[in-house]
Amino acid sequence: MKPGPLPYKNTLFTSDDDIPPKYKTDSGILFFFFGSSLFTQVHFLADITVNLRHLPHSAWKKCNNGQYYQATYQLGLIFGPELTLKVMYEGKVLGAANALYS
Repeated sequence: MKPGPLPYKNTLFTSDDDIPPKYKTDSGILFFFFGSSLFTQVHFLADITVNLRHLPHSAWKKCNNGQYYQATYQLGLIFGPELTLKVMYEGKVLGAANALYS
């Protein structure tokens, strides 16, 4: 892997519907939202950004003969007066974001 920061950003959304809308694919990539009626059914909750370079070597798996890597991590949620989201690996917090309930 190349040296330097490896930022990863994930945007989390909420929905007022009893059954939340689904992505067109299971990737969760945002470009499926923009310009579609699906985007009007959800509301921004929080962005969480981490530097995946902080993951240890053991968290990475080489895939497709080394054409890309897959990282293993956990997303922790803490419910309180606000929602706290944490990206973790083996209990170590790599990044966190707080979101107020809407």
